[in-house]
Amino acid sequence: MKIIFCLNHYLPHQVAGTELYVQALAKALQEKGNEVMVVIPAFGSLSNEVYYHNGIRVESYAEPSVKDRLLLQGRRKPDGLLNFIEILKREQPSIVHLHELGGAGYGLCHLEEIAKLGISIATTLHIAGYTCSTGQLMYMGTELCNGKIDVRKCTACSLKFNGVSPLRSSAIQSVSSVLFSLGINSLKWNSKLGTMLGQYFAIENLKRRLSAIKAQSKYLFTVANWYKDVLELNGVSEKNLACIKQGIPTNYTSVAIDNPIESQGLRMVFVGRVTKAKGLHLLLLAVKHIGNPLVSIDIFGQEIDAEYVSYCKSILQSSSVRWKGLLNPTELIATLTSYDALVLPSIICEMSPLVIQEAFAAGIPVIASNVYGNSEQIKDNKNGWIFRYGDAKDLQSIIQNLLDNPRKLLEAKKQLPATIGFPIVAEMYLTYYKKMLEVQ
Repeated sequence: MKIIFCLNHYLPHQVAGTELYVQALAKALQEKGNEVMVVIPAFGSLSNEVYYHNGIRVESYAEPSVKDRLLLQGRRKPDGLLNFIEILKREQPSIVHLHELGGAGYGLCHLEEIAKLGISIATTLHIAGYTCSTGQLMYMGTELCNGKIDVRKCTACSLKFNGVSPLRSSAIQSVSSVLFSLGINSLKWNSKLGTMLGQYFAIENLKRRLSAIKAQSKYLFTVANWYKDVLELNGVSEKNLACIKQGIPTNYTSVAIDNPIESQGLRMVFVGRVTKAKGLHLLLLAVKHIGNPLVSIDIFGQEIDAEYVSYCKSILQSSSVRWKGLLNPTELIATLTSYDALVLPSIICEMSPLVIQEAFAAGIPVIASNVYGNSEQIKDNKNGWIFRYGDAKDLQSIIQNLLDNPRKLLEAKKQLPATIGFPIVAEMYLTYYKKMLEVQ
């Protein structure tokens, strides 16, 4: 079977969750005797380039499009579309599997062209942005949203997310509602004002976009059950929908850690991009207020936002907080084994954080915020602890409790779930790939 994976960026140029997922899946499928290649757009380039990464062939096709409003809103076809089509005609894959749709890269026009060539399409939805204009799934930034696309509700939430004041938001919603009812799509004005007043149309477009993805894809895949439920709530039929849970991108299996606790201290670790969305400031605030020198935090991750990093470093300046920089993904699980707990204080709705599975594989429990992707994997007070969204004091309470009752860490370690590797994930995908080809 010949499979092409499509996404906007790839290793080694960008290292993030989707890229690591695709690499692990591609390698596992390749080892099972399938031919796999990755195709990505080469933004700003006039020529194609082929390279190999970890034994997988990667072709970046020329995509010289200017990233203007029309392109980003999907109202203009990208200039590199023909270059992408040429690759499909040359390679003639059995399956094209998309792992990213949006931005200046892959869009609905790519799906249409793949379908015209009679190639079966699979799509894995790695983020919540397919049903949420903010990508957060936190209604008005304060509570979990059920994920159902609703023009009025989503417009109000989107405006608040973009920093629009309540008074101004009310006025924009009123105008947007009138324009929507009259069929006047101000998004076509190609201006900031038009974009702002066209919020109702923007949310309606989100709904139509999901319908188009559903119509062109033989299967839609999620990596979490909670998002499968969201898609069903938005009209995606269960017969074209499947959840394939996260796997560990190595052959590392879960380990049992029965080492006695050497002190009454607590060694915590944070792994992830250092941005506000990941909520590192909540952890630092919690530890600052505890004020116990036996509590330590090691921070691994790329420092994306300089202003936010500076803020975090100003919260707690102590020898017990160590900024460790980037960590090689192949060393992550082995590194995690030296800590008591991983902390994931996200203030966005995580899909299904791989780092939770990696912590479990390393034999350590997780302390995390109660957003969907965290709550699905962590059983509170069993294999980890869940604290209230955005609440540093609640996180502080959990950390203090573990300091006062260190045996709880060992009890949690005994209840960690088993993890699976990508060979099993690949087998699951192959089952669906075969079904897709049978119905052609």
